[in-house]
Amino acid sequence: MVPEVPSEHDDAASAAGRAPERAARGPRGAKPGETPGPLTSRPPSNPISYGGEDWLTLSLYVRHREFAETTKRLDEARRAAEERRRGDDELTLAGRKFLVRPLGAKVGSGRSGAYFRWQLQSETGFVLQLMNVPLWTGTMPNAKLVASSLVMMQLGIDEVVRQARDALRALGAVVERDKVSRVDVCCDLPGRSMEPLLAAYDAGHLVCRATRSDEHFNDDYVVGSDCSMYRIGRERTSFNLGRGDVRLRVYEKVEECRYDLKKLRVLVQRRWGEFPYRAIRVEYQLRREKLKQLGVDDFEDWLDKRAAVVRYLTHEWCRLTAGPVDRKHPDRTPVLAEWLDVQAGFAAWAGDGPGPDLGPIASQPMPPDRFLKSIVGSFVSLFALGGVAIDDNETFAHEALARLLDEIEQRDMAREVGRRALERGYADVGPRPALPPSDSEGE
Repeated sequence: MVPEVPSEHDDAASAAGRAPERAARGPRGAKPGETPGPLTSRPPSNPISYGGEDWLTLSLYVRHREFAETTKRLDEARRAAEERRRGDDELTLAGRKFLVRPLGAKVGSGRSGAYFRWQLQSETGFVLQLMNVPLWTGTMPNAKLVASSLVMMQLGIDEVVRQARDALRALGAVVERDKVSRVDVCCDLPGRSMEPLLAAYDAGHLVCRATRSDEHFNDDYVVGSDCSMYRIGRERTSFNLGRGDVRLRVYEKVEECRYDLKKLRVLVQRRWGEFPYRAIRVEYQLRREKLKQLGVDDFEDWLDKRAAVVRYLTHEWCRLTAGPVDRKHPDRTPVLAEWLDVQAGFAAWAGDGPGPDLGPIASQPMPPDRFLKSIVGSFVSLFALGGVAIDDNETFAHEALARLLDEIEQRDMAREVGRRALERGYADVGPRPALPPSDSEGE
């Protein structure tokens, strides 16, 4: 089981001559599959945690109140970054320094991709990305928060989001809504070997909803004290499951970060309490589509449902078993003892209380103006591919109308529209969303 690690509070209590009251910090002391401590959907406030969120991408819908002044400040800082004028590329927001990067960020591909003109890197490690627009429109966010593993371990998810909101407020921006685009969750078992998990995986003793898997090997070289080189030939260090909107990676964490001393130091301080020489890391990556299926839309949804989400991941999405799986009745196959520790480890930080409903978020219909934009975009592509000469907007409208009339001449459009309304359930359900007025209306 996971070893108990004394905290700074314990040291202080001992120094004062008082017997410290030790809190449960992991699966130690629990029966297989059980979690010590009170059942809750919120993690305990503990200086040492064997797991937590390991990555966060939060899409932000921002309204700028002083956009002209904001763009001036950000452009001056970005120009300084491009010209490598150190110091001038820094901003102080809500008492913290931010470094403005010389390049923006492209998200997505093709015409559907978005471009964030400014990237602000906080002194604490997270990154804010901002579009060059004063207000979000439709479903497109105009800002983004990206926080990687190191900052998530050092600050925790609540503090990261708080600092990001404070910085935006200092820029004169108001966050009106948010959406969780990606979140990774992890659990560490320090002092534990990967061998039992690898053996179960190799034997196919698992129940998993993933359809793809990867195997990883360590082909590094290690230099000994006598300057000789010793090869760690194809030593197994991890396995991955899933390639879509949910992925699982199980690997040897000490081996993975042995050359990253900063991360190793933070792991000892925030995750392990002492250097364990070996540690199992179990890590799930969740992207937007899977989060929506689990009923997670915004940040508050995640805080409320993460206990239920990690329980689903470790109990239903994938679990390793103690022997071959009965494919007709997989629920009857006992869980591997080491995987019970994984389940308890996740529950120890995320909580294991009564879970809320993880039903999918209802899909929202496309705003009517998006259909018009799509139609115009299709004509742009049609004319470009067909080599049609377009001199001005009037020519474009004339060519588009001519092709529309040719297309609908032999069709019963009234019947098609009625049929589509029936198929989509738009008929007799109250007022329909109004189309935006055309330029000719009101003249």
